Amino acid sequence: MAKVSVIVAAYNIEKYIDVCMKSIMNQTQDDIEIIVVNDGSKDDTLLKIKYLRELDNRIIIVDKKNEGVSKARNEGLSHARGEYVMFIDGDDYVDFTAIELLYKKAKDEDADLVCYNYAFSYEDGTNIINKEEAFKCISGDEYLELCLSSSVALSLWSKLIRREILIKHNIKCPENIAFAEDMATSVHIACYAKKVCKVNKCLYYYLQRGTSVTKTDSKKVLDILKSIEKIKTYLDYSCKYERFKGNFELLAFQHLYYYNVVTSNIIGESHKALYYNWKNYGYNINENKYYKNFICKLSKNDNIRLKLYNINYNLGKSYVLACLKIKGCLLKK
Repeated sequence: MAKVSVIVAAYNIEKYIDVCMKSIMNQTQDDIEIIVVNDGSKDDTLLKIKYLRELDNRIIIVDKKNEGVSKARNEGLSHARGEYVMFIDGDDYVDFTAIELLYKKAKDEDADLVCYNYAFSYEDGTNIINKEEAFKCISGDEYLELCLSSSVALSLWSKLIRREILIKHNIKCPENIAFAEDMATSVHIACYAKKVCKVNKCLYYYLQRGTSVTKTDSKKVLDILKSIEKIKTYLDYSCKYERFKGNFELLAFQHLYYYNVVTSNIIGESHKALYYNWKNYGYNINENKYYKNFICKLSKNDNIRLKLYNINYNLGKSYVLACLKIKGCLLKK
């Protein structure tokens, strides 16, 4: 049995797949299996993967029709036989020592999850390390609280996961969600983890491309509503909702309203729909102690945005558009 199953979801990334795969193939930890799921790519992604398989017999190719990243990951997981699982997006790459460091930490500490730092990687070669909560080893409930406060990365690729947890609790990526599906899955996993450790080192490089849903007015962003509902269901089912209700309400505020409406500069129909969905959600967030602590740390500009949107949508929208216009004028000068 391989020590780690690395699952790579790939769709139309012929430009990036070589860098991703070679960063995995050249790992200092060699007892791994590399499961690449080609999600119906229409370019030469599959051709490149097949060539790489000729060079490395640890590569397993799963070729399927295009059904989205969640379905691709679940398909990859069904082929996994490793003790631990690591998900990597096919346009990203990892440090050559990543799997060795993470697996050693997992075994030394008998950890269910091992997290790590990551960097935003740009196509001009610039890497900016993301700063987030540093810790060594904590309980699963402490980690769940960090997840619900958005203090740690909620991406599926940001952690090494004991495969037994996924099997025992039938944890899979939700296939009917096209946005923030990682957040729902990460919280689902956190509900059942007993011990979580972290390697406080940058091991993952997350490529920034202009095709992201968060950079356009896409209807997919409305799936954040489904993700939040999934998280509530997971907390209920694991008997943790009452204990973490306040944390959950803060998460809902942050992702349904603050990040995707108040601080967003992408103003369109989806933006407006999210605003009114939040207003109809029914949470009395003003009395939430976690919310009070959160807004105390906001910048002056974000505080103004929040107050104006709280009055009405058009007021907040007008302020943001005015700021963007002024900023554009300054940039032109």
